[in-house]
Amino acid sequence: MRVLAIMHGLIGDTLMRVPALRALRETHPDMELLAIADPVSAPVLAVNPLFDQVLAWDRERSSFGWQLGQIRRLRGWKPDVALDFYFGSRTPWIAWLSGAPRRIGPARDAMARRLLTDPLPFPLPATEHMLDRFAALVRPLGADGIRHEWEFPVHADLRQRMSRALSGLTAAPSGDDIVLVVGAGDESKRLSGPRMLQFVESLVRETGRRILLVEDRRHPDLGGALRRIRGVESLPGMGLAELGALLAEVGLVAVADTGPLHIALGTAPRVLTWYQSTDPGVHRARRAGYRFHYREVCEWQPCDTREKYRCHLECTDSIEPSELVGSAVELFSQVGWARPDLPARDPAGLDLSSL
Repeated sequence: MRVLAIMHGLIGDTLMRVPALRALRETHPDMELLAIADPVSAPVLAVNPLFDQVLAWDRERSSFGWQLGQIRRLRGWKPDVALDFYFGSRTPWIAWLSGAPRRIGPARDAMARRLLTDPLPFPLPATEHMLDRFAALVRPLGADGIRHEWEFPVHADLRQRMSRALSGLTAAPSGDDIVLVVGAGDESKRLSGPRMLQFVESLVRETGRRILLVEDRRHPDLGGALRRIRGVESLPGMGLAELGALLAEVGLVAVADTGPLHIALGTAPRVLTWYQSTDPGVHRARRAGYRFHYREVCEWQPCDTREKYRCHLECTDSIEPSELVGSAVELFSQVGWARPDLPARDPAGLDLSSL
């Protein structure tokens, strides 16, 4: 059986589709799996042996002629089933144009119901987690018993690519390091500039660890202030696949609700997050090396889109940096970590006026 998986979208959503496809592979071990993904996410899928082929498809920038050529390529591959994991308005057309005799996906409108052979109810229940929504696509093919976790395989070649990207660091990444991802797609999910500085200063002081900083280029002032803290080193730009290999090497990843959080959940030994919009219960029992900070004001529940920004903002504003640092120390203590000597504070100080 040849299966076409249409997996456009952000990296977090892309990774949450993997458990459903893994269950499908376990049900049909001889199937051939071809995935379509956005150019940023495609390299992350390509390192996973679950996929036989991965096609990077830029929906916004690719010319009509290029897209027509890819449709011809898909038709030549002759898929038996097309799965629309994106839930978009145009992706049912890709499923139909691929020539797959069976096409499964959500029927978001009348046209989708015509293009899909197995239209699923839409809109989906607001209380249903995305992992369960994606699982619904593979159940008609006999797959069930989906595990709420995903893996991020790191092979030798990927480690070498990561090492080359980080050749300018003062020392190679190790289990003594902490990776801090500053940004988030939604402004309301970030710690404010002064509170982020307080968090990082305390993290360095209480752990004595080197902080490897994944900067948010949209906030250069904050990045510059963080780099002036002794013990903080900025990472060069790299792809998400190389970032995944890095997260597997360090001791702790501190990250907000971003794509790197989902990558970290598949590869990092310890993960600390101060907000997540998915159901915390999904990952709470995943492993001991995971801590999330959540507030009653933002308990996972159906949230009106107009209130979502306020909900996120109240949640992040209610979390004290000292709580995050305490969790970082606790996570390291699980493996008998001993606090090293404290580094000296950068005498240059920090300018908070522009943050």
